[in-house]
Amino acid sequence: MKNKRRDCLSIARIILGGTILLLTMLLTIPFMSAVTIEIEGGSATPQQPIIEEREHVVWRNQDAGRVHQVIITDLNVIGQLLPGGEFGYTFTEAGEYPYVILGEPRTSGTIIVQEPAGGTPPGGMPPAPGNRSGNVTGGGAEAEALLQAIAEAQKPAKAFSAFPKINIPFHEFVSEINSTFFLVSHEIPPEEDIEAGVAPESFILEIVGKGTPKNPSRALWDIQPVHSLPPGFYLIEMKMYDRVKNELILYKPLSLNYTPMDIEIRTPKLGVSDKPNFNLIVATTKQGRPVRTQCKFGFIDPVFRFFAAGLTPSANLLGETHLFPAFSTIDKFNLEEGHRGNGFFVICMDENGEVAQKKLEVYVDTTDPVINEIRFDPPELIEFPLEGHVLNAQMEVEANEEVQCKVSFNEPLDFETQMVAFPAFDLKKFENYQSVNVLPLDDLPIPPNKRATFTYAVQCIDRAGLLSEPEIGELRVDLTRPIELYFTKPDQFTVDPRVTINFTTNKRAHCGYQLASLSVNGTAANRTIVGTPRVVGNRTRTTTTEVTAGQIIPITTLGNPGFEHKTKVGTLEEGTHEFTVVCRNEDIDPPQETRIKRSVIIDSSPPTPAEVEGSTITCTPERFIFDPPLEFLSEDDISDVVRYHIEIEELEISKDGGEELARLNLNKDVDDRLGEGKSYSMSITAVNGVGLESDPVVAQVKYDPRHELCIEHDAPVVNFDQEPFEGGVRVAFHCFDESGCDENTFFYGTADDNALPETPSASTPGEEEFDAGAEDEETGAADTGSSASSCRPTQKLLQPLILEVRRTQTICWEVADQVGNKAKGSARIAVSLPPSCSDGTQNGNELGIDCGGICGATCSAGATCTTDGDCITDFCNLGVCAQPTCEDKIRNQGESAVDCSGPCKKCENDISCVRNDDCISNFCNAQNVCQLASCDDSVKNGQEVDADCGGTCPNKCEKGKFCLKNEDCETSKCNFGMCEEPIGLRTPGGPDEPGDGKKAKPEKGWKSLLVFIKGPWLLIILGFLFIGGGVGYLAAKQPSAHVASRGPAPTLPSRTFPTRGVAPHARAPVDMHALREQQERTEELRKIREEHTKEREEKRGKLFGKFGEGKPMHGLGLGAKEAAKESLIKPFFAERTKQKVKIMPKVYLKEEWVPLEKLHGALQAAIPKKIDASAPQQARFKEVKREAEEFERLGKITSTKKDRLVDEMVFQKQEGDLFKEMEAKTQKEMQKEKKTSKKKS
Repeated sequence: MKNKRRDCLSIARIILGGTILLLTMLLTIPFMSAVTIEIEGGSATPQQPIIEEREHVVWRNQDAGRVHQVIITDLNVIGQLLPGGEFGYTFTEAGEYPYVILGEPRTSGTIIVQEPAGGTPPGGMPPAPGNRSGNVTGGGAEAEALLQAIAEAQKPAKAFSAFPKINIPFHEFVSEINSTFFLVSHEIPPEEDIEAGVAPESFILEIVGKGTPKNPSRALWDIQPVHSLPPGFYLIEMKMYDRVKNELILYKPLSLNYTPMDIEIRTPKLGVSDKPNFNLIVATTKQGRPVRTQCKFGFIDPVFRFFAAGLTPSANLLGETHLFPAFSTIDKFNLEEGHRGNGFFVICMDENGEVAQKKLEVYVDTTDPVINEIRFDPPELIEFPLEGHVLNAQMEVEANEEVQCKVSFNEPLDFETQMVAFPAFDLKKFENYQSVNVLPLDDLPIPPNKRATFTYAVQCIDRAGLLSEPEIGELRVDLTRPIELYFTKPDQFTVDPRVTINFTTNKRAHCGYQLASLSVNGTAANRTIVGTPRVVGNRTRTTTTEVTAGQIIPITTLGNPGFEHKTKVGTLEEGTHEFTVVCRNEDIDPPQETRIKRSVIIDSSPPTPAEVEGSTITCTPERFIFDPPLEFLSEDDISDVVRYHIEIEELEISKDGGEELARLNLNKDVDDRLGEGKSYSMSITAVNGVGLESDPVVAQVKYDPRHELCIEHDAPVVNFDQEPFEGGVRVAFHCFDESGCDENTFFYGTADDNALPETPSASTPGEEEFDAGAEDEETGAADTGSSASSCRPTQKLLQPLILEVRRTQTICWEVADQVGNKAKGSARIAVSLPPSCSDGTQNGNELGIDCGGICGATCSAGATCTTDGDCITDFCNLGVCAQPTCEDKIRNQGESAVDCSGPCKKCENDISCVRNDDCISNFCNAQNVCQLASCDDSVKNGQEVDADCGGTCPNKCEKGKFCLKNEDCETSKCNFGMCEEPIGLRTPGGPDEPGDGKKAKPEKGWKSLLVFIKGPWLLIILGFLFIGGGVGYLAAKQPSAHVASRGPAPTLPSRTFPTRGVAPHARAPVDMHALREQQERTEELRKIREEHTKEREEKRGKLFGKFGEGKPMHGLGLGAKEAAKESLIKPFFAERTKQKVKIMPKVYLKEEWVPLEKLHGALQAAIPKKIDASAPQQARFKEVKREAEEFERLGKITSTKKDRLVDEMVFQKQEGDLFKEMEAKTQKEMQKEKKTSKKKS
């Protein structure tokens, strides 16, 4: 309990003590206010504030980029004021405290401290914390010493090396100095413009410096940059600290001037290459001597920092020259021809650490320079020199690129040795190349007759060493040129009665003027008072002078001639005044004189208000049209009325016009039409020659279409333009009418022209006007024929009233104006189209209407023709298409020779042929000549059934060849037109089997056994086989293991026993079932053949179908005896059919088979020598060419008849082989089935 009381007492004591301490602090802190002094532009505001004790004063620096110091001299207080910074101090005692603001400009002031009204509070206040930088304590003398030290430290300095050492004296102990060198400008300003103690607003380069004390008192320091400095103007920022770390910032100007290293391009010369690929070589020198350095290059300014990032060193690290290989291949360069701006930086450092950098550029130039213009100043020498007896001028040569030039007199000379160089001509200096080169032409002689022409030849060279073509310039001299005057004042019309004459002359002259007439208060007089100029020193004063009419008043005197002439005539009365300016040139003998008359109209009175006459009624809703025209009459006796100004405020119309305003368009911003019956106020103002306006006059204009003046009886006028285009004519209509055409009522119609269409050779757009022509009494349409009378305008033509006509037609139209008057008209539009084979006209190279020529075989019998290809009948007889006959003594209509084959009779022997059926002998040999058939010509002809066999030939046809009866075959078996082996057991000598009827010899061995077996034992053997088969089947059904393991029972081989030697009565009976199966197989084989033949025909038809539909030939050339079999064997003897070959549109070949060479010739003849440029014609030509190539590749059309026959024989052989193969297969299948059936039985 005792301890608890002690704890409570302790806590109470702490609380009581804290409360007492807090109250004591609150009672001892006085109330403090602050006064702010703004430092800006060398002044302090307020400069002399009055405060009370313990008030706070704040100095605030408002000078951007300037540092100031505040020194309160009596209190030994120094404060630093950075830009935008503050320094504060609290004054505790009454009195006057002077202060000084250091910096540029320097200012001062006084702080007046008064005692408070309630007496002086006890105690004092230390300086306020605020901005306390640079506070120094000491006596007044020490403060003055500090001011002198600061001024000394901020004096401008000069240095002459890349590592300058700057001496900084200070009066007191300085423990540390931090310095920074700011490069402000590469150019050093004049000394009078250097301002000390000013912080840099902007800078180019910033390099840190280091300070070193020079004595133990540390009051004298040396400041030096850690890196080399380039020449230029610097500001050194020095931050000084004393022992207690008070900071003082000073700025010292430094002018650094020395000769730095130079970096120049050695290769390519001056940085310009005449080749796209090159290396870069640079060299470093100092005062003309080579310097060993290290060099790098980059595209970003390194700002004299040799070790900056992004720099590429040269190939040789240290040397007097530096190589950058393959410089032109760098991606960041654009070395296209004529491209500039490939700037880059090269920075180098010597062995002493001095750094120099330079911005260089390279580009490629392979084009010779061009001199654009040679001009002279003055363009022409027309006056004598002021001093001496020679003329002076200046030549300027402008080129398309930077060049240096030379000149020669009269004609071009050798550029290197004979021509004279322009000033500053130095091919080694990059900057001496200029796009404009100037050459002073001094000491030109005065021509004896005062007129001459000096001729100069100029030639220039660019940095790549390429020369321009020499150009000729001529400087003309004409000292006899008369004096010319160019007036700027007075104006012809003016309201100002104070008249000034101001003009220039083309050559020096002294001038004056004379008034032709004088007036005083409107009355003619001989004398008046005018202003006369008088030169006093450098100023011209005008004095009044009494002059008489005709007296010359000087402007410039003989002793002071010039080019500009100005004088004040004085105040003239209203009216027209004429004066004459006289100028003389005394430099030439005899002197020149020029007189120019001028007039000035002084008018200060506006014209009279306008009188409005004419109609104020407009009849159209979209514009003002007045009839009679609206006229405005106003008078001005002095400067006349030159125009009228019209305004309709309601419609926002403002327009200037003459005396008549026949048409006033509405303002574009006004979309509404004029209101019917509504009046509008029109304000009319007259304007005279000096621009004065009369009082406005208001007239009421009205849109009233029902007014008697608006009743119009004139119909609109319609004209149109024709513009031909491919495939027709474009017709553009235009309608004109006083009241305006109602284009919503424009209707048109068309009618086909009954007359033959016109075909002009050329058609150019023009304007044709039709008002109605010879009008019809009922319709008013122009009488252009029956087509015009049948034309009815029933279709509405919309804006922009353009109609396209694609064939020759008559067009008609009808339109009304705004008041209902209608106009009708018609015109025949002739459309010229390119010739075609369906235009119903004989044109182009056609021989008749749409026939012959380009239209091909389209002319009917009786039409004019030139070749057979022009006629449908394919027969042109004596220039007329005729029907071919078999007695016209001409080979046509598919005849192989004259009047034979084709539709005519067959050809005799030794006559030309194409196929066998062309010949009576039914044999056309390999030479395409009809001959008698033989049995050894390897061709099926004559009465032969197959090639060289059957029929009348003694040779029998082999198995697989065609036949008509058994006697035609070697096997004596003709089955459905094909020789084949006999089927079943046959007896030799039978009716269907060849033999001599003799008894056959008995067979030996097993063959005899087979013959015996075919006797009565055959049934016994078959019975045993049947029983054995049944037992075997039953045994196989038993589920015994040994049966299951046994293989299938062996079967006896089936053999066919020979039939020779067998008696006729022993012949086996014919198996009718097998025979029917054989017939079915044969029928199936025939169908397969037909399908094969059909497939071949389809393939052939697909090929030849590209050239037209074929026509089948009738008759196979078979004999009469075989005619009955023709329907059976026709699929195997199908001949090639005639084909119509279509080469070009409407160009056909004859309907016959031709050799490939002939087909190529027809193609070449059909293809035009000069292909039409039109796309459809070119496409058709390519299609024909492609089809011809495919025809040649797939058709296998041979060039001779022999080759075609060989192809046919090969094909027939292939058919025969296929037939044999299928027959053999059928025989095998039949034998197999027969054996199977025997086993089953």
